Amino acid sequence: MKRLITSEFKKIFKSKATFILLIALTIGSAFSIYFNVSNYSPIYDEDRSYANLEGEKINHIEAAKLVDDILHGYAGEWNQEKMDQMNNDLKDFMKKYPRDEFNETIMKKIYGKDYLDYIKDVEENGFDEDEFRERMDKNNVKSYGFMTDEDGKAILNYYYKNDPILSIISLAYENYDRAIFQNMSGYWREDMNEILQNKRSTLMNVDGKKMSIAQVMVQRDDTLSKEQQKILIDYIQNEMDKLPSTFDSSVPNNLFMNQLQFILLIQAFVVVVILANIFGIEKQYGMDVIIYPTQTTKYKIVIAKFITGFLITLGVLWSQILVSLLVTYLILPIHNWNIAVMTMGGTQIQDVIITYASLFIQTILLSSVGTLAIAFITMVLSYMTKSRFIVVICMFVFLGMNFIFKDLSFIPSVIRALHPYNFMNYMAYFIGNGDISFGFPYMFIGNHIIMIRTFVIGVWIVIILIGSYLVVRNAKKPYIEN
Repeated sequence: MKRLITSEFKKIFKSKATFILLIALTIGSAFSIYFNVSNYSPIYDEDRSYANLEGEKINHIEAAKLVDDILHGYAGEWNQEKMDQMNNDLKDFMKKYPRDEFNETIMKKIYGKDYLDYIKDVEENGFDEDEFRERMDKNNVKSYGFMTDEDGKAILNYYYKNDPILSIISLAYENYDRAIFQNMSGYWREDMNEILQNKRSTLMNVDGKKMSIAQVMVQRDDTLSKEQQKILIDYIQNEMDKLPSTFDSSVPNNLFMNQLQFILLIQAFVVVVILANIFGIEKQYGMDVIIYPTQTTKYKIVIAKFITGFLITLGVLWSQILVSLLVTYLILPIHNWNIAVMTMGGTQIQDVIITYASLFIQTILLSSVGTLAIAFITMVLSYMTKSRFIVVICMFVFLGMNFIFKDLSFIPSVIRALHPYNFMNYMAYFIGNGDISFGFPYMFIGNHIIMIRTFVIGVWIVIILIGSYLVVRNAKKPYIEN
């Protein structure tokens, strides 16, 4: 069997196209991590930028590193003292870098040399949108805009000298660039304090009632009985109690985990291309009659091909994860994995009650099973058709259709969650408002809670094992009919 497996490896990697594909994938994975960090907290206003605390303009990678350094300075056990220190440091920064002096270069560029008179006119007489646009065209400003206040009145975009620094401060202390506003809310720090120190999710006002996030999550599914609701609320709270009360910067964690999803999606297509001809290569070169002289030889070769395909699949997947992780550590090292996921991709911790370490490990498991499932289907099609072209077309359609399939709300979410390509979109199996698990990532069997991701992993492991056995059993039939 070892000789047969070695032979199958040589057949697949004999092709230069396979090496080129793998090299391109690896370079793409590394570059995508770099691109993601270099595009940290993108700014869509060409007149805004980031600056370090000395006022020197910096790029997005340097901005990510500076925010990371600020937050890492608070690393350690979280308590009220650290919360107070954070709030006081923010107040000190706001005093040191006030928004009290316009950036004349930008203001003149946008609003004209008489920008002070124009601002005064707007404040006294109100805003005229037509006049505003006429002024922008006159100053040859291609990209411009304005905000509105709570009453719907327009507010001009003002540019202050300290805004590039305040953007960094805002990203560190607000988890969002709020420098264009006059004050910073502190909601993120309050939520973090409630979770890390008090081990409870922040209370929310829902129809005038105070409800915990756990209660809000439970109410998303009106099919649950009162007993099931209570069980789920207790379960969520118990998961929250397990979270470590440790704080550290999660900037590199988030950048890595967010981009990993894209890398997982791409490598699935590469696996399909590599394995599409695994059962057709002998027919392609007219060797099928030679290598399958007996039933015994055939089924052993089929087993060897399946083992080879699965090993290559895991090798491709894990190598891309490893390369991505190494590039992340080279650009922006991850300080601590054993911290709670506070925010990621716009998702709050109340939806992802987990540490980064657990999230990463479970993501590897989820994506491994999903990619193995894709590889299994690819090899079965190759076994049936012996045609790389047919297999690639069928699998690309199968993977692509998932983008439509996952949004078909009339199909139960658990069924949609079974599509193996969804496994690459791993966050959908962890958050309460994901693409698949509308409501929350849990399901009930009676009064017992089971994670949807655990269920779909188990289902596909069974399918792969049974399916592989059936194909091998079929291979014991005579290959050449008399």
